[in-house]
Amino acid sequence: MSFVLNLNDPTDSGTEFSDDDQFDIDASGTLTITAAGEVTYFAPTYWRAIRTRNDHKPGPSKTKAPAHPVRTGTGPLGSPS
Repeated sequence: MSFVLNLNDPTDSGTEFSDDDQFDIDASGTLTITAAGEVTYFAPTYWRAIRTRNDHKPGPSKTKAPAHPVRTGTGPLGSPS
């Protein structure tokens, strides 16, 4: 397992993703996860945190990079800031 997604739901215990899956967070806070060939977008208010494991970093690169901090979502997707 390389990363865990936690949603903004108090009952959510996290969804695990493998080393082959990818995630990225754009400047607006939208989370993009690519898993098993499918791309899913999460609005900033829908997700709470990404916990990385095995030195898994955002994007497709498998190389080690500086530690990626846990990011938290803010503001609904598509709403004005």
